[in-house]
Amino acid sequence: MLVSKARFATFNRARFARLYYIDQQIRAGKYPNAPKLAKELEIKPRTVERDLWP
Repeated sequence: MLVSKARFATFNRARFARLYYIDQQIRAGKYPNAPKLAKELEIKPRTVERDLWP
């Protein structure tokens, strides 16, 4: 599958932003689960799982 550089960069930026948010939650001692993160980030739980366990 060929992905344009612009779309690939946007995807990476979005994933990085989600991972950064998850990291901040863990550092704050909240230890959220996938469904809670999905609700807060307005994404599907499977997306959270893919971000964490590629």
